[in-house]
Amino acid sequence: MEELYDLVEHAIDNAFENEDYSFNCYQYLIQQSIDKESVKEFIVSSTAGNTALIIRDLRLYIQEDETTATEAYGHLGKDRARVVIDYLYAILNDAVRYSR
Repeated sequence: MEELYDLVEHAIDNAFENEDYSFNCYQYLIQQSIDKESVKEFIVSSTAGNTALIIRDLRLYIQEDETTATEAYGHLGKDRARVVIDYLYAILNDAVRYSR
């Protein structure tokens, strides 16, 4: 199960560093036959929580030009920030969908 945490963290890094949005969490969970309880643990993990915080900060940058968020993510541009939000949200949403 540690592999899921690592893959999500790697996917986040790839999104920001390489504009690579290729990790499909739902497909991974199906292929690996991860048990639903483990996925529920991931959903409440610090990795998932940090991902949600990144999404929140990106939204603050896009919607409110909040100073700290703009300093952290302004280099992306708002269009790319939207793509990253959608990608990270999809990862979290896939985990929730799979856990049901």
